[in-house]
Amino acid sequence: MTLIATWFGCGGAPAARGTWGSLAALAMAFAAARWLNWPAWAFGAAGALLVIPGVYAAGEFERRLGREDPPQVVVDEVAGQWIAIAGAASLNWQSWLAAFVLFRF
Repeated sequence: MTLIATWFGCGGAPAARGTWGSLAALAMAFAAARWLNWPAWAFGAAGALLVIPGVYAAGEFERRLGREDPPQVVVDEVAGQWIAIAGAASLNWQSWLAAFVLFRF
């Protein structure tokens, strides 16, 4: 559960944990679009589907840590970033960058 909650350790970054989670999501999405030919809607679906195990993993991580809303949990950033990318995936790289920037800031 820790791997999902922290998105394979991105949540362990010393600073800007959410940004690192979003960058990891962006990299994974780019790879899926480039090499697996995922259509734009697939990113929205993947983000929505990640919410279910993400909420469970985040809850387990919270219980184990004994702290509410620990900053190490970035799976929500990943799901949100994938949903944001769904609107830009069929466009150019500038659209991907805009989706990242608008989602993060």
